[in-house]
Amino acid sequence: MYGASALADKTHRSMRLTDPFMMYSIIAGIMFVLIVAQGDLGMGVSFALIVVFTLVFAGVNWRVPVVVGVFGAIGMITVFLAGGFRSHRFHTYFDALRGNIEDTQGTGFQAYQGFLSLADGGFWGVGLGQSRAKWFYLPEAKNDFVFAIIGEELGLWGGALVIVLFAVLGYFGLRTATARRTSSSPCWPPRCRWVLSCRPSSTSATSSVCCR
Repeated sequence: MYGASALADKTHRSMRLTDPFMMYSIIAGIMFVLIVAQGDLGMGVSFALIVVFTLVFAGVNWRVPVVVGVFGAIGMITVFLAGGFRSHRFHTYFDALRGNIEDTQGTGFQAYQGFLSLADGGFWGVGLGQSRAKWFYLPEAKNDFVFAIIGEELGLWGGALVIVLFAVLGYFGLRTATARRTSSSPCWPPRCRWVLSCRPSSTSATSSVCCR
């Protein structure tokens, strides 16, 4: 919301610190460092994506997101090669892409349980509120893996409906943000773009882990 308000009707003219885009980037960078310092790299990456989306929608010079993307890719490769639980999460994700989760009782336990939840749901689901996986079998069933519970209770059609609804949200959010309409608030379009980048992108990230 701060970015949408600060960058509304602004033009990126220079890389100086006095430029509103640079000020916003510096503040966002400090917040990113604080989030990562707490050990929550996943939230830090999500936050960084929202910041980049906000800058792009506000009209920042294309060199800025390119540089951020390069450093982000280097950082992800470093995390992947460094080992530890974050590296294991990458390996589990790629194993799930191939449909072969090797360590189903260790690092791949959560992803494997998500597979089982979706498989139990089938096409029609087991019924609303009738999920068995949420009773201690599936870790983080109430947040990160809630899509697996939806797929188990409502089946394939229920999971597809959730994806379609968020796609519709993204479409109408972009349509509203780009429409030429009179508004008493000049930051109305950037706020729409912020919602557009925040909700669908975070939802697609969490649901893709369950589906892979």
